[in-house]
Amino acid sequence: MEDSLDIDDLFADDGALSLPQASISKGLIQKVDELRLLGCNQKIAWSKLGCVAALTADGRDVNLRVLCCDPEDGKWSLSRVYPVEQVANVHGGQQLLYLSWNHTGYELAVTDALGRISIFQMHVALNKLILKRSVKMDPEDDLGVVVGMTWLAHERPFPWYQQATRNGENFRFNITQYRMPGQLVQSIRAALICVTRNGVLRLLYQHPDHGWHETTTELESLSTSNDVLTHASFSSEQDNKLLLLVQSVSHHLRLYRIQIKWTPQGLQPAAQAAALPYPEMTVANMKILVPGFDDIQGSPDGGGASASQPQLSHMELLPLPPQMSSSEPIRLTVMAVFSHLAEVEASHYQESYSVIARWELQSVQSSLHSVFDQLNPGSKTAGSVELHDHHFKRLDDIIVDKIVLSVQLINSGLAIVFSYSDGTVEFRQRSDLAVMTRDDDANRVTNLLRTGFVLPVEEPFLHLSLSPNCCCAATMDDEGTIKLKMMRLTPEDEGTRVLARQENIVLALAMLYAQSLTHHNTGDDVLALVHQIETPNVERKLLSEIYRALSLSADYSTDQHNERTTTVPTIQKCLSVQDSLGRHGGQQHRSIAAKVAWMTLNLRYVFVNMFIITSTASKPGADVDLNRLGVDMLEYAISLMQWASDLVSYLADELLELASTVKGPTYTAEALNGAVATLGCPSLPVIVASVPRFFLRHMVRNVGVLATAARRGFLNSASDVERRKLFRDIVDRIEAGPVHIFQFDRFMRMVDASIRATYSSKSVSVAERGLIEKNMLISGEISEVLMAPGVQDIFQTHLMVLRNEISDPAKAHFADYSWLGLTDDRRAAKLLRENILDVMSKVVIPRPAARPSRRSALAQQQQQQQQQQQRHQNMNAIPAGYAAGVDGNASMNGIGGHYDGGSDAVASAQPLRLRQCTRCGSVMYDHPPSSSSSEVGASGVSRSNNVVGGGNTSMNGLGAGAGAGSSGGGGGGGNATSISMGAPAARGSSSGGPPPAGHSSSNNNSNNSSSNSAAARRASLLSPAKPWKIGVHKMCLCGSLWMQIVSDGRGGGNVGGGGGGGGGGGVGGDLYSG
Repeated sequence: MEDSLDIDDLFADDGALSLPQASISKGLIQKVDELRLLGCNQKIAWSKLGCVAALTADGRDVNLRVLCCDPEDGKWSLSRVYPVEQVANVHGGQQLLYLSWNHTGYELAVTDALGRISIFQMHVALNKLILKRSVKMDPEDDLGVVVGMTWLAHERPFPWYQQATRNGENFRFNITQYRMPGQLVQSIRAALICVTRNGVLRLLYQHPDHGWHETTTELESLSTSNDVLTHASFSSEQDNKLLLLVQSVSHHLRLYRIQIKWTPQGLQPAAQAAALPYPEMTVANMKILVPGFDDIQGSPDGGGASASQPQLSHMELLPLPPQMSSSEPIRLTVMAVFSHLAEVEASHYQESYSVIARWELQSVQSSLHSVFDQLNPGSKTAGSVELHDHHFKRLDDIIVDKIVLSVQLINSGLAIVFSYSDGTVEFRQRSDLAVMTRDDDANRVTNLLRTGFVLPVEEPFLHLSLSPNCCCAATMDDEGTIKLKMMRLTPEDEGTRVLARQENIVLALAMLYAQSLTHHNTGDDVLALVHQIETPNVERKLLSEIYRALSLSADYSTDQHNERTTTVPTIQKCLSVQDSLGRHGGQQHRSIAAKVAWMTLNLRYVFVNMFIITSTASKPGADVDLNRLGVDMLEYAISLMQWASDLVSYLADELLELASTVKGPTYTAEALNGAVATLGCPSLPVIVASVPRFFLRHMVRNVGVLATAARRGFLNSASDVERRKLFRDIVDRIEAGPVHIFQFDRFMRMVDASIRATYSSKSVSVAERGLIEKNMLISGEISEVLMAPGVQDIFQTHLMVLRNEISDPAKAHFADYSWLGLTDDRRAAKLLRENILDVMSKVVIPRPAARPSRRSALAQQQQQQQQQQQRHQNMNAIPAGYAAGVDGNASMNGIGGHYDGGSDAVASAQPLRLRQCTRCGSVMYDHPPSSSSSEVGASGVSRSNNVVGGGNTSMNGLGAGAGAGSSGGGGGGGNATSISMGAPAARGSSSGGPPPAGHSSSNNNSNNSSSNSAAARRASLLSPAKPWKIGVHKMCLCGSLWMQIVSDGRGGGNVGGGGGGGGGGGVGGDLYSG
């Protein structure tokens, strides 16, 4: 057997061994080919306002998705897909190549394969874009394809947060003012500049009149097909100029300097201010020797053949970033990425790889040769004449064993983000392209990456776009599927190590959010990241550092703050963070700190609007005259004043309940804070902390001023009839509240005086007072410093005075305050299941009923006709002051017909168009565009004919009204012509309630006024009210932007849960994709 064993046969080498070739997807092959042929092919882009735009899988349309918080579970995710209207029609079905948002995040540019550019502008909501520039004027030219594009920045400096360094026990923020270099937008709204394949430089700009215009110039004329451009990159210079680097098919590189002067054409300087600006472009070839890309290293196997030579896929002219105080100067740099994709049919094993090459522009100083001294001996010597020359110096290459898919500059150009074909994402430093990893230096904080955050490695993708603050990324694969990748701590940093590095993590997040505010970016991606950090007290520490990073004072206890200084949005944005961090979605109760923040945001919003209304009605040297206000503004004021009137009753009732829970005569901060947390009532922190107390005091004061002016206007016989009805309605609503607005005004004056006296008696310094106020605001806990005598005086003296002035405390206790949007109890949840709370107009809108089946619809129609006949027969039996509702059959563009009195009207199945806040989930009614000559008022009240929307009236506004009129005539069937326009909705008591469908008024019989009519109070909360169309409300009261959604009554989803923290049902799954 041993003889038969041949050792050569055992180890024979008949054939060469080969490694299996790695599989390469068709999408990756197509992606690399696109990058080689054209440098301008970004298919997904994330605006600084939070909207993600992406091309569809076929590349012929654009879809939008928005990062938003689901009120059901409190989790952040991308919304469902919203197609951009008119894109496919405008471009005629052509292949779309490139998407780009401008620096403000409001305009989106879309280019196609024929070089045409359309521009869309954000309109009211993040997911609603309207066409602002069509492609009709652009020629269809294959050589007109855009190879490079950039938007011009606005000329405004902004704070730039470099780092936080330890200074004793605390950290000190290093903040400098930074202005973006390069060509800036000065006297126009927006502008973009691009270069095409045939070397044409196009400048598109928008005048203040919103019209888009264009001017063009040529770089150099094309002589051969080798001069056609493939890649281009714009950069900026410090002297308000642009640099343009282009590469042609023949791999030649040229560098140009571009200067744009905005001057009115053909006008004298005196008339330039009133003229529209006109641009003049000057292009100059810098004639700097730019190295070619022919010497790039070939494949690792050293073959050097053209088949294995890496090809150019990205070219960037890196601009000059802000100069770090401790770093070496950073020069203008050319960075190019060359990629080689392994061939599937290759005979030998190949690797896919990319080469990152860089050239740095350096200045060389020289002097003239001494021979020039002989030409003119009496002039300057040749050595005294300095010459400056520029050349590019090659830096070390970086080779990665994967394909670079995208390159994105972040942090004002100090960092570069590379995404790769294997699904990884790397953040590299601009200076040396070193990968940014965790920094163990506990005395210095720069960014999230240095504290241990990374973007996780998941499945491969083809396209990537980072969020405005780089906390997450949106990826898209070859099928057009978009996924959200959130940053997270590395596995070795999770658990106990998070607690050790918590201070650094909080500081990095605080700097990031503060910079987002100063740069006018959305901070939603930062909040989405914070919600994933499960460490104790991270919310409170983060809020404290945000206030410190912004140098924002929470001390409003002095008289230095007035109505104008408090309208700045910074405090609003900080309160929005506090509210968001305390929400957990669904029926989970919010923290006291979140409730304090949400109530303060509402107080600020109502106060600012009441201040605007009061200022509009004011005249120097004269009393406030409401006749100066329009009818719409008066109706809007009614809703705000009703909300304020019920709010003071709610606060008084909570304070009285708290006083009965915590017995005196001595009070401790621990006992009071424990009782506040147990009862879940934020009333005490709201009246003690200076920020909400300031807004509350001034809101109550403005309501009192308007109420007095309304009484004066009602008694003025010169006022017209319609305004006198509105004035009477204001007076009735204010007087009908369980706690009178003037009583609470006196109470707040005493509280404010006690708090100030307490600070003064204890000699609290300004710095200490600011720290106390900040801690009270962000925690919702009362400081021990203010307990005696301040808080004790509130419970023992001031609150007792208020209770003695209240005529019926039980009335205030049993009233329904769920419509205020401040509570999260079962009553509020029930309200939001059945209705929608318009957080801006402070009205309640009933949800549209689900569409009935054909058979049930016929049966309901027959039953409805019978009920209508019965109502007409019983019209005379209706008590005084109570008007019958409409029959609910009105055909409307919005809210369906609804009436009170226990009727079974079938609500319209028309969908209800709303706006929902991406952060807090609050909802407002989205007014449809006006398409009729008559303005439709509340409850379908047409101002042209003054008829309540009756049985068959067709209207374009809100639905047919409900509700009983307040002492007016008949409302059923649409036959009444002299009517009252709604009544205060009942809340289980004779107090106010949300503004109903319109505004209530009294008829000639003043004994049956709306404030005393029990039948009128039966006009329940479900009256379809008019969300008053005052202002556009581009932002929610929390400072975040809206999304446009549709509620069709089929359930699935959530609308209106923002205010009360609960709610359910109603949007038909329109907002979230699941």
